[in-house]
Amino acid sequence: FHFAGNAFLRTYQLLVSPSSVSYLIREQFFNFQPAARTIEGFLPKRLSSTFYVLGMKEFFLDGALYRFFWQPFKSIGRRLDFLKGWPLVIILVIMITVPGMKYLLHVDFSENQNHAFSFVFALAGVVMVLKSFTERRQVFVAWWLVVANHVSVAIAISLNENYSMSHNVIYLSGIALGGVIGFLLLRKLKSIAGDMDLDRFHGYVKYYPKLSMAFFFCCLALSGFPITPTFIGEDLIFSHIHEEQVGLAVLVSLSFILDGLSLIRIFARVFFGPSVRS
Repeated sequence: FHFAGNAFLRTYQLLVSPSSVSYLIREQFFNFQPAARTIEGFLPKRLSSTFYVLGMKEFFLDGALYRFFWQPFKSIGRRLDFLKGWPLVIILVIMITVPGMKYLLHVDFSENQNHAFSFVFALAGVVMVLKSFTERRQVFVAWWLVVANHVSVAIAISLNENYSMSHNVIYLSGIALGGVIGFLLLRKLKSIAGDMDLDRFHGYVKYYPKLSMAFFFCCLALSGFPITPTFIGEDLIFSHIHEEQVGLAVLVSLSFILDGLSLIRIFARVFFGPSVRS
């Protein structure tokens, strides 16, 4: 119903907008009425022009977001360069050990311990996606870190509350499909093209348009776009976060935002930009 309702709404907007515009133009031509004087008319001309320019520049919100939001995240991500090799393996082993103790060995953790573990795993997911967002060399590391972020979120929420594991299956089904196919496509491109680090743009879409389109759909699947069950799974995941767990909700939301940006960056660096062969 959500998909169908949104499709009908957009179709209605497309059909109505041209007739609405022509109607308003005709009304303005035959029944012109001068605009009423607004509060801006009482301001000095220079002050009014200043507010107009500020409005056009959106009060420098882009610059403020870049300075106070993106730069700190990039700085933190660059400090995570030590997450290579054994440190990364140790983190992944811990990620497997804790849920394994609970679900395979049936170790009972207290409610406070479960909530603490869920927060730690959600934080680990944010750390991994930050590392992926700032990775400048190994595209495969950046790709699998995004996948690991989703796995970490699923573990965090499953530790936070007891619920049917079918919710995690729905959530991770699209992640597994997009992650594996995307990895195979990247490996195929690596074998054909050779150079594929994230330190520059490569422009491979010019030579491999079909492969780039297939990889784009894998990125959409991994980011929770409504082409796989992951889109519904993300809503199910959020339904298991309690209203007083603001920190957990913020970490999960931040990881979803950053993994989409990381995927866009991977796709843009590999397939967009000037061609490396020109």
